[in-house]
Amino acid sequence: MILPMKKYSFLVFHQDYEHFVKKLYEVGVVDIIEKENISTVNEKLGDTISLIKKYKDAVKSMKSYAKTNDIKEFDPAESDFSDNKCMKRYESLKNYAETLNAQLSSISKDISLLSPWGDFDDKIIEALAQYGYHINFYTCSPKSFMKQWEEDFNAMIVNMTPTLFYFITLTKEEKITIEADKVKLPAKGLSTLLAEQATAKGKIEAADQEYKTFVVKSLNTMETEAEATKKQFDFSKVNLETEDVADNKVKLIEGWVPESKINHLEEVLINEDTVYTSRSPEATDKVPVLLKNNWFARLFEPIGELYTLPAYGEIDLTPFFAPFFMLFFGLCLGDAGYGLLLTIASLVMVKRVKPKMRGIVWLAFFLGLSTTICGIICGTFFGINLINADWPWLTKLKGIMLNSDQLFSASLIIGVVQIIFGMFLKVINQFKHKNYGGGLATIGWLTLILGCGATYLLSGKGIVTPELAKILYIVFASVGGVLIFILNNLKRNVFINFGSGLWDTYNMLTGLLGDVLSYIRLFALGISSSVMGFVFNDLAMNLSPDIIVVKQIVMILILAVGHSMNIFMSGLGSFVHPMRLTFVEFYKNAGFTGGGKKYSPFAEPQKN
Repeated sequence: MILPMKKYSFLVFHQDYEHFVKKLYEVGVVDIIEKENISTVNEKLGDTISLIKKYKDAVKSMKSYAKTNDIKEFDPAESDFSDNKCMKRYESLKNYAETLNAQLSSISKDISLLSPWGDFDDKIIEALAQYGYHINFYTCSPKSFMKQWEEDFNAMIVNMTPTLFYFITLTKEEKITIEADKVKLPAKGLSTLLAEQATAKGKIEAADQEYKTFVVKSLNTMETEAEATKKQFDFSKVNLETEDVADNKVKLIEGWVPESKINHLEEVLINEDTVYTSRSPEATDKVPVLLKNNWFARLFEPIGELYTLPAYGEIDLTPFFAPFFMLFFGLCLGDAGYGLLLTIASLVMVKRVKPKMRGIVWLAFFLGLSTTICGIICGTFFGINLINADWPWLTKLKGIMLNSDQLFSASLIIGVVQIIFGMFLKVINQFKHKNYGGGLATIGWLTLILGCGATYLLSGKGIVTPELAKILYIVFASVGGVLIFILNNLKRNVFINFGSGLWDTYNMLTGLLGDVLSYIRLFALGISSSVMGFVFNDLAMNLSPDIIVVKQIVMILILAVGHSMNIFMSGLGSFVHPMRLTFVEFYKNAGFTGGGKKYSPFAEPQKN
């Protein structure tokens, strides 16, 4: 659900402004309203935003380095972290290391270029030039080298590989014409370059040791500096959102507060003797959205946020799509073995990850549980077809397993159920926003679809006689037609409503069929996952050599690699395609508008 909000306006005497803003920050419940006539991302805050990003990257880099080098103990943060001293030191060390690495890369490149020619003294070449002899360096393929060059240009092969000849020419002419690639060698000799390479490596090792010491001493200080910079940005941003009134003697700050957190805020306001007003949101207000769901539905909130948050005032669809998403994921992955692995891995990891990641791990647990159940129903376990398996203990379970035709039909049925469910939610949302005409039109479609559909099924079973079925068809069609074509907008005349109903009918007939057919992907992905698992099992059996021990090792390798690839690829599709069904088919039929702005209070960042 979406928590209701209140808009607060605070009037603060200019001398008390800084103290009041600090109190707001400590309370941490007010989402400050941004002014429409300014952009907070401007020259005043641009440098700070850039600095915050630098701090984020620096802390991430330092933590990664600490993890790679197994550094677990760090010095406490320094009390004096003004003037961004830690960041300046970090950038200095990084720039120095990058310069050294660039030098080493350049030297290594020259060594690689010079190595095939061996070590020689450049002074010899200079001395020969003084006597009128010039040495040039060339490369060519073995087939391209001509013996005639030895006579014409005193060509001498220095080195050779299966694909390339390295040779020099000694001539009195400085420039000669020869069908080979001329090579320009570094100015320094190989021994000199090797010495420089050793020196550069020594400097890099020393720089790395210096950086390691810096990480131990300064990681906590860097994080503290980062937090202080972010806090400075938050306060600067609030200052930009503050309006000066009463000849700059009074400052006006406005923000949104969840009703559930009002008591704590007003207690502080009364103690501070602050002048304020509060009111409920109006239709034109851009109200931030704060979701509050039960523990299970809350696990699926990050999935919904990948698309967009609901607009303030509409229904939060998270608890309604959560069970469907679980089911869709299970059907798409469709293998009980894969689901069992995902479930066990989630239970193992749930206590080992950071608190902020536990929701994701629990989500993976429920998705794995759904996959295990759906895998049993689909009759697949690590690519093994359980329906055809001749195992006595499977006899009872086979009664709940579905073959390909049944899975295809089940996918369409599930699609119809979710679409119809979405239409019911649409009615509730339309009546909530007092769009009674739109709600009646949707009810008309539900009456037509459910009434005629139920009549068809009952008459097919012989429960309803043909005569009664005919009457029911007429009743449902008439009621639905009136709601769709006449009462779809209670404020317009009948003729406009009729035209609007015709257009709605065209969209419904074309769209509904396409929406239902989209759910075939549940069947297709499940089948593809099972087939791929079966293929890897078959490869493991047929490609393993008939040698004891070796056969088992090769089988295990093929199975491990093959099923790992299948879990990754099928798991990715099993996550993406249910999202598509949720955000397109379900959201559309539920009348979801979205576009909500996430509630972001002016407060200390939460640490997890």
